Amino acid sequence: MVTTKKQLLSIKSLLLITVVIGLFACKQNTERHKDTNSRDHSSKGNIKPVYISVETDDPMALEYLNILDYANFNGGKPKGQHIKKNGNTTVISLDSVKNEKILELMMFGKKLHNTKVFVTPGDSINLVIKNEKITFKGLNANHYNFYQELDNLKSPYSTIGFKDNPEDYKIKVNSIFKKRKAFFEDYIKTHQVSKQFVNQVKAEMKFEYMYNLVAPRSITNSIPNSYVNNRDGFTSLFKNQSKNLDTDILNLKNYFDDIRIEDFKRSDLINNDYFKRSLSLYIRYYFTKQQSVVYNKENFDIELDYINNNLEGKIARFAKAKVIVDYFKKGFGQDKVTHSRLKAEIENYLKQKTDTSYTAAVKDVKEELKVFNFKIPHKILQEKLLTIKGDTIAFKDLIKNKKSTKFMAFWINKHKSYDYCERCIDDLLKIKNLQSQINKDNTEWIFISIAKTKQWHQDLVLFKNHMKGMSNYKVLDKKMTSEMLKYFKVNHGNFIQLPRYVILDKNNKVLFNAVPNTFDVENFKSLLK
Repeated sequence: MVTTKKQLLSIKSLLLITVVIGLFACKQNTERHKDTNSRDHSSKGNIKPVYISVETDDPMALEYLNILDYANFNGGKPKGQHIKKNGNTTVISLDSVKNEKILELMMFGKKLHNTKVFVTPGDSINLVIKNEKITFKGLNANHYNFYQELDNLKSPYSTIGFKDNPEDYKIKVNSIFKKRKAFFEDYIKTHQVSKQFVNQVKAEMKFEYMYNLVAPRSITNSIPNSYVNNRDGFTSLFKNQSKNLDTDILNLKNYFDDIRIEDFKRSDLINNDYFKRSLSLYIRYYFTKQQSVVYNKENFDIELDYINNNLEGKIARFAKAKVIVDYFKKGFGQDKVTHSRLKAEIENYLKQKTDTSYTAAVKDVKEELKVFNFKIPHKILQEKLLTIKGDTIAFKDLIKNKKSTKFMAFWINKHKSYDYCERCIDDLLKIKNLQSQINKDNTEWIFISIAKTKQWHQDLVLFKNHMKGMSNYKVLDKKMTSEMLKYFKVNHGNFIQLPRYVILDKNNKVLFNAVPNTFDVENFKSLLK
């Protein structure tokens, strides 16, 4: 039977009327904030699929559609996701939704469409993208449209750039948080939403605020007047200063609103993006009170001990996995000394029963450790450095002496893209003291600068008394493409981390890829054995 266009319109109208009547009846018989029938499934442990149908006048958006589920270790595609396309409409089914959660949608079409949506097991969601605008329809439409309406406030954290004044930065971040919080409180008064919606969204808004404090937006984005978070944490912005951050620069307790580890003992938030982001950073940069954020064995053990003593269950398992993954990415385990420590922790972790995505992330590190032999790759050995005389020398020729251990210091004084490395200069005196007390025949002292050539020559004159007996070289000016800087984790994700100290043994294998910034003579001698 052929259905005419007029008949189709009649059917659509009838369906719309039926849905409106159903919604009206439901609204009359349900108090605000009381869960609807579809909102209580997760508390009973039921798994029901979520269906999302997407209609758009931007077909390209359907080609590059991504859903991020933060129940996974680092977000990523939800479990049980299936996509079926039909013309300009796409239907997505998520078969394994057990709990209410916040998902993130990203679609790359004529423009980037990016929003979050709160879903409940059993939801059927209709997403419409028309004239570059996103709208949601469905039984729990108030849940789906909240973040889209919040974005319409035009008060994103991305407009605030950290400008060396933490008090001023916090005032601006707090101002945006208050606006967003006021919008949320008004929204839940005027819209029917579930208790779980209130609980999850309120918490994420708070932890997004806390995350912007601990990971300030100090990195300029490609989008004009936009800044992204510095995931190396608040203290990394001051790590080049010899002053104590907490006592000499800023009262961290006040800056972080007296946040405590008890605020993170909430298993109901383990699938919440900003809760998880904040958890790891506050442990690393605040709760453990590390003297300096260096990815070495001492700090590795400090973080794990803190987690073991303060957290439990799935939250503890996530936090431990994050320590393992983060430290490995920063070079931990990629030298002879820390390799065995990381390997042992991984084996211990994998004995525990935990989330499959956590296990997969840790197993990935385990697999990478299998192929790491501490031998510097050929392409790194071939990279050329600039000498004081203006010649170039291959790195392999610089370290060809097989009779000595090599201590390498990557450093800078100042540079337009890095400003001023106070700690680099402060450490010069300490390294000079070490050099005078350690057998010179057994150790070579190699300084490698990343400064511009003119600035480097000025630095050598300025600090000549501190550098007697030390070899000085410089990476060629294209430091962001230097494979050596990437290999030794000086350039990690286009973020320069200085100072960085590396020790090679007499056979030029990496003994330490992140030497602690502690220059006690006896401790240092033990590292060189």
